[in-house]
Amino acid sequence: QYKITWYGGITSSSNGITGNGTNGYGDSFLANNVMGQNDAHLSIYSRTNLASTVCDIGSWNGTFGSKIYSRSAGANFEATINTSGQVQQANSDSRGFYLVTRKSSTSVTGQKNSTQYVTALNSANNLTTSIKILRPGEYSGEYSPRNLAFASIGDGLTDAEALNLNSRVTTFQTALNRNV
Repeated sequence: QYKITWYGGITSSSNGITGNGTNGYGDSFLANNVMGQNDAHLSIYSRTNLASTVCDIGSWNGTFGSKIYSRSAGANFEATINTSGQVQQANSDSRGFYLVTRKSSTSVTGQKNSTQYVTALNSANNLTTSIKILRPGEYSGEYSPRNLAFASIGDGLTDAEALNLNSRVTTFQTALNRNV
């Protein structure tokens, strides 16, 4: 059982958690290398539209690892699992459901809402650092000020499982009147 410990400036409300963009983050204490190198996923549901190079969830050392940037300053969705390369797609709105999953040693699938992007990326070694929410692992800076209403860390998902998770998370957000 992994319990998240929150540090720095975090606000919690019925809409989820929001970082202050300076030092607020959550540590899952789940080391990236505990998950399968070729069998892992990360996901988040963002309620904030912000073009900024900040990490929503990840374990990143500045060179490789696992991460989701729902919308970078360059207006791209960027995500990866256990490699230095990344899925990268133009993205004009950082609100919604984001997922990155790896089910093989040769490709990574990124997903925004129900749109999936498959990129050929060979896996590298897993990091031994824990996965952080609103921060890119142990890598300095890039704290996210976004409002996140959901996050998950787990085994890799098939395309169908990833689409099903998006559907269920969206239904949950709608039931709570916080769907974007």
